[in-house]
Amino acid sequence: MGEHIVGAILGPGGKSLLEIQHFSGANIQISKKGIYAPGTRNRWVTISGTPNAISTAQYLIEQRISEEEAKRARHHSSTAILNPLSSNSSTTAAVQSIVQIFLPPSALHSALPI
Repeated sequence: MGEHIVGAILGPGGKSLLEIQHFSGANIQISKKGIYAPGTRNRWVTISGTPNAISTAQYLIEQRISEEEAKRARHHSSTAILNPLSSNSSTTAAVQSIVQIFLPPSALHSALPI
């Protein structure tokens, strides 16, 4: 998960992440700041639980990322309209997600990557 989007998943005081865990029944761990997938600025996300819990958590995380991207795009558009001389292409960069999913070998066929 891109460093720039982690806050949207965690929420204030980790509240959003706790809500996702509670609703899905999965355990979700996000690597500490500075612990990235090799060659990237993407943090590791580890989701564990039943196949259904993992799929639900993955879906909820993807939804939260989509909502945050849309919100940032709207904000970027309104900022560009108010100040057309200001432009920052890094704010429109796509979010890259790396997820490490731990399942028993018998359940691997039901896992979906983020």
